[in-house]
Amino acid sequence: MGIRILIDGATFKREKKKIYLAEFVAEIDLITQKNGSLFVAEIKKSSRTMASGIKQLKYYLYLLSIKGIKCKGIIKIPKEKISMTIELQEGDVTLIKEKIDEIETLLSKDNIPVPPKIPFCRKCSYFEFCWN
Repeated sequence: MGIRILIDGATFKREKKKIYLAEFVAEIDLITQKNGSLFVAEIKKSSRTMASGIKQLKYYLYLLSIKGIKCKGIIKIPKEKISMTIELQEGDVTLIKEKIDEIETLLSKDNIPVPPKIPFCRKCSYFEFCWN
């Protein structure tokens, strides 16, 4: 988490950073406006986590759409000078709703399975949810 704070804190000085959506237990890295449009950004340390970062960003876009906030997303990787615009598509909404249903079904069971520990777990910002 410390590295991540250094990256977005030192790189994007003018934008609004660390927006908490307490109702959804979500933390948006950065919100900015560009050409009159609102953008939600997810800042990553490297492109190795690009696929999961896109899914995470689409989930944030979905949560905001529930609240009636229309915006686009941007994945930013400052060290690699990558910036990619992401938009929420109808297929994404369907997939997200399916995943939410799967999670709710899993949580309603008497015996919740222990998550598999993978090497990336130590670096994940959601580490506490799985292992504490």
